[in-house]
Amino acid sequence: MKHTFAKLSIFLSLTLVIWACEDTVPNDPTNLNPISFSSPEEGQTAYFQRYTTTCGNLNLDFELTGDTLEVELIRNNGDYYLKESFTTGSPLYQEGNTTPVSHKIKFRDDYVLIPERTSSTLFFFYGNDTIHVKPAQRESMTQSACRIDFQGQTFIGNEIGNISNFQIGPLSENNKTVVSCVPTFISLDAYLIYDENQLLMSHTVASDGTVSGWHHID
Repeated sequence: MKHTFAKLSIFLSLTLVIWACEDTVPNDPTNLNPISFSSPEEGQTAYFQRYTTTCGNLNLDFELTGDTLEVELIRNNGDYYLKESFTTGSPLYQEGNTTPVSHKIKFRDDYVLIPERTSSTLFFFYGNDTIHVKPAQRESMTQSACRIDFQGQTFIGNEIGNISNFQIGPLSENNKTVVSCVPTFISLDAYLIYDENQLLMSHTVASDGTVSGWHHID
């Protein structure tokens, strides 16, 4: 009975957090014009929900924090920029992170360039400025707890991978492209998971096994 009650409590808590997060997204998501790597247009907008957990208890420690990141494609002097801002209902916004951050993005036929990424919530750890959205070849990757493995070792490198399934709590992505380029001065394992149209997940693992990330809201 105690075990069942504990599971019910976790489920109810998670449900409430999901509602809190979704309340910060526009009421009619069918009217959204999501960011498209292949057909970018000014005003396209994507939303991401923040999650945290630990490698030791990947599912039991999973939590949606209630933070929502709004990412809007804007133009300035003919150039495209990604404007990132936390919605007003987000705990991170209420803690004082109220100023939007913008960084340039350049779209090409089969890749995008993000020259300056250090201020980005989603791309800050990515050491390469190029994201190949239509790679000619993808190496097979597998999930290993909170990390991704390549050829039996934690994936850190310039390879472009394919992950058949990556799941954190109730969040999952199937048959997606994954990259991992982490500067040596940051003690992280980190990944971008995406398809040819959009970024789906930005996932980081600290050296102490603390996990945090952002998952695209459909």
